[in-house]
Amino acid sequence: MQKAYAGRINWKNYPSKDTAINEANLNRMDYAINEIDNRVVELSGYQEDAEASASAAATSATNASNSATAAASSASAAATSARNASDSETNASTSETNARNSASSASSSATSAGNSASSASTSATNARNSATAAASSASAAATSATNAATSETNAASSASDAAGSAASAANADTSASASANMAKSYAVGTDGIVRPEDTTDNAKSYCQMAQSAKADCETIKGSIEDAIDQIDRKIDMVSFNVDDDGNLVYTDNSSYVFSIDDNGNLNWEVT
Repeated sequence: MQKAYAGRINWKNYPSKDTAINEANLNRMDYAINEIDNRVVELSGYQEDAEASASAAATSATNASNSATAAASSASAAATSARNASDSETNASTSETNARNSASSASSSATSAGNSASSASTSATNARNSATAAASSASAAATSATNAATSETNAASSASDAAGSAASAANADTSASASANMAKSYAVGTDGIVRPEDTTDNAKSYCQMAQSAKADCETIKGSIEDAIDQIDRKIDMVSFNVDDDGNLVYTDNSSYVFSIDDNGNLNWEVT
């Protein structure tokens, strides 16, 4: 940029006439002042533009940083997606293998169905044997209950004898009384006075438990017999055969009888 003021006038004092105060010199100075003022205004505009550019550059830098962060996040998400895609591919391969195995198992299950019918008949026979064994157990439980009752009577008698002996033996009075209480504790219980657990740990309680067990066994026996009867009926009504296409066909020939009783109720049974 050129200077606004080309050269100094170098004013001289009177009486010198070399630097007269005339139109040429004054306009020269006026032009320089005006040019400098214009340049100041222009530079001010440049400064404002520079500041705006600097602010815009800072904003752009911030945006670029945010974009870089977002790009990094996207890259991480893409890597995760890639890993998930790889896992999905592995799972798909595993699912295909499982499907093949399931198809093979289905074929084996069809073959096992025929064997199951024969096994059901054997299970029915075993169930009958179990019912007989349960009945025997119930009878044994009843015998145990009778023996427990007898033991209760004997224990009570022993307690009475112990009390008599205590009366006849003054020196052994305390020991005999304790023995009598202990015998009573084991026979019928003392509500926890002699032994903390004798409310239930006594012959009378065990007798009651045996009688209850006997009743439960009778109930279970009836349920088992009913179940065996139902199994026998289902076995008699079920048949298996192979059709022309080689498929295993299951046929249930059960028949149901429906009737209405005097109260208007619909009843049904398997025949």
